[in-house]
Amino acid sequence: MQRYFYSHLEDWVSDLYIKNQIYTAKELSVENLANVFNVEVIPNEEVSVCRNSYGERIIFLNINQNPEEINADFFHELGHLLRHEGHTEYLYEDYTRYLEWDAQRFAYVAALPWHILKHYNLNDRKIVNKISSEFCLPINFTVTRLFQIKRRMEP
Repeated sequence: MQRYFYSHLEDWVSDLYIKNQIYTAKELSVENLANVFNVEVIPNEEVSVCRNSYGERIIFLNINQNPEEINADFFHELGHLLRHEGHTEYLYEDYTRYLEWDAQRFAYVAALPWHILKHYNLNDRKIVNKISSEFCLPINFTVTRLFQIKRRMEP
């Protein structure tokens, strides 16, 4: 078996999930994670956004998408809630871009964490479809994450 090198973000996410007893794809559902992290999820017909004011965490999820895209949006917005503080509308554009990049990086790791994926045969020709289906995520999202993982594996 190849050795995997965790990034700091992956360590942080895995520690957070293990502390909250999240070990399977089923436990990564929007409903379960919203409950675990005390987030209210509100269906929305506009772009997905989140709010964290006075300790109340809310994600407005755009329901005019397929379930896979909704889940990907949820992980992105969850990244903002768990990793960022304050209002972004008054920040410099470069910093706002950085926060969006960081939330997307979190989304890949949190939606498809290594401590769960390591139990899959990543060399299986049908692994992308299998993981996309089991984790209810878009194919392109899954492919991106699997490339990230392969880059962090010892040859």
